[in-house]
Amino acid sequence: MQNTTTVWIIEDNTKLRNYLCKYLNMSKDLSCTGTFPNCETALGALGTEPPPHILLIDLGLPGMSGIEGIRRFKQRIPGVEPLVLTVDDSREKVFEAIQAGASGYLLKTDDVEDIINGCRRVAKGEASLDGNVARMMLDSLRTKPAKKKATKKDDAGHNLTDRELEILQLLSEGYYVKQIEDQLGISSRTVKFHCANLYRKLNACSQRTAIVEARRRDII
Repeated sequence: MQNTTTVWIIEDNTKLRNYLCKYLNMSKDLSCTGTFPNCETALGALGTEPPPHILLIDLGLPGMSGIEGIRRFKQRIPGVEPLVLTVDDSREKVFEAIQAGASGYLLKTDDVEDIINGCRRVAKGEASLDGNVARMMLDSLRTKPAKKKATKKDDAGHNLTDRELEILQLLSEGYYVKQIEDQLGISSRTVKFHCANLYRKLNACSQRTAIVEARRRDII
């Protein structure tokens, strides 16, 4: 159990919630230790149950939204890794979830094995993004009008802060969030906050697309 990653599921569909819990518990390295129909119940359980490593959470929940739930969990448990599992693949929701603190974004149409593997990637400090969402985000980049090429010294071209540039450089060298924490001596929450900002400024949806866009603009 020492190497087992614990997962809580927040999903109002009882059948799906139980199905996911069953498959998580069939894995040797993952364990579903809590299932909840809404964010309020899950937040209330934090006072009595050990917190999870990963929060598998829907966005369209009754009562408190999944986005607000992610924010509240990150405030209470900064080290938790929220992984969105939803039907909404809109670009706006993806960015909103990442900015709230989500470590990944999957769709309910994904195979259960993809969801399980998504949990594993998040547990290792990697981002987990549904393939269709990633393609949609890449397509949105390709259809944007060409902009003036920016240089590293051209602040107006990319508007990245020194810290965001520093983290972007480390990402391009293959560092994960946990490694960047250690390298810069800052918290995981701070790293992800800067990542969300630089993704937004570069109009990227993931580490890979951010690096591609930054290199296209000659930022790194």
